[in-house]
Amino acid sequence: MVKLVKRTLGGGICMLNIETIKTKAVPILKNYGVNQAYIFGSFARGEQNQDSDIDFLIEYDPNADFSLFELVELKYALEDVLQRKVDVVTEGSLSKYIRPSVLKDRKVII
Repeated sequence: MVKLVKRTLGGGICMLNIETIKTKAVPILKNYGVNQAYIFGSFARGEQNQDSDIDFLIEYDPNADFSLFELVELKYALEDVLQRKVDVVTEGSLSKYIRPSVLKDRKVII
């Protein structure tokens, strides 16, 4: 299990790993109607550092009324609970150039 030591604003240290991310992020993801979620990028590969953001790939019920505004709200809610910059994308929004590496690296959260 890879752990990242992150300095908090108050000068303390907290451990951030995939299990901690799951514990904190899953309730928020479910609250926004996300059916499936993955982490990809440096956290998924175990190459994160203290400046790394957390990249989420999400899927939601296609019948749900999920707007761009809700996607932005979800991003901010995740950043608030994780105390780290977050990117949230859907599979449909992935560029054809990065799609293969995202799908290869992704780790299941939900």
